[in-house]
Amino acid sequence: MLLVYSFYFPGLTKITAAKKVAMTATIKALETTQKSTIETLKTDRFLADAHWDIVMLMSEIKNPYTDRKNVVR
Repeated sequence: MLLVYSFYFPGLTKITAAKKVAMTATIKALETTQKSTIETLKTDRFLADAHWDIVMLMSEIKNPYTDRKNVVR
């Protein structure tokens, strides 16, 4: 549906700098919470022998705006 509207309203899919900054801050907060949670789970005796490097790799949070070239300034 967004593609239909972006055809009629060019620029609708543009990402403003404020949205990019907000997304970056949110991703950073999520990564901090994720690392804290994983550190807590490492102390659980039932999960102590898990492959934590794989857990970190598979639960990586990527910023969807990092590769976008249509950022409005």
